[in-house]
Amino acid sequence: MDRYVSSSGIICNILHNGDSGPFIYWGVSPNSNDFIAMANFIKTLSNDAPFHLVAFEVKDWNADFSPWKANAVLGKEAFAGKAQSTLDELISECILRIEAGYNVETRYIAGYSLAGLFALWAFLGSKYFAGVASCSGSLWFPHWLGYIKETEVPYGCNIYLSLGDAEEKQKIKLCLLSVMPQGRLIKFLKRIKM
Repeated sequence: MDRYVSSSGIICNILHNGDSGPFIYWGVSPNSNDFIAMANFIKTLSNDAPFHLVAFEVKDWNADFSPWKANAVLGKEAFAGKAQSTLDELISECILRIEAGYNVETRYIAGYSLAGLFALWAFLGSKYFAGVASCSGSLWFPHWLGYIKETEVPYGCNIYLSLGDAEEKQKIKLCLLSVMPQGRLIKFLKRIKM
């Protein structure tokens, strides 16, 4: 396993499972312990096909993965809206450094919760990734539905969305909205025949 730390402190833990295959960029929280488990899961799922897993860890979850500023929802910490800075550094520094020397076939982005929202936002906004996995993405995020309605989804792309059991059971109304936007996004994707 390799490690790269960007100039602003994005920590990238890298597992190369072979010399070829896709690069999967997975946004994680500080001090995440899921890296090896996820790598093993991908190995099993892909029947040990070659891939490169890059878990990129940001310093401030609410600030660095939020696409725009928003008031606090669960707790006291507001969202600082620094996702564009995170994406810019991921593309201009981390990806260039990590992929140097490889013939990159495909690049994906993934994340869970707020990192899942970031992954979907980065995928739709940058056109830099061939696909996205937003696992229990925080699609309840303020103004997300409006953003989706105004954003073009690339034809023939790979989008995976999942919703955990916890979202439907939340008592906080904003979290309950997670159930609705993903359904609308799926209908939207079907409408454009993806």
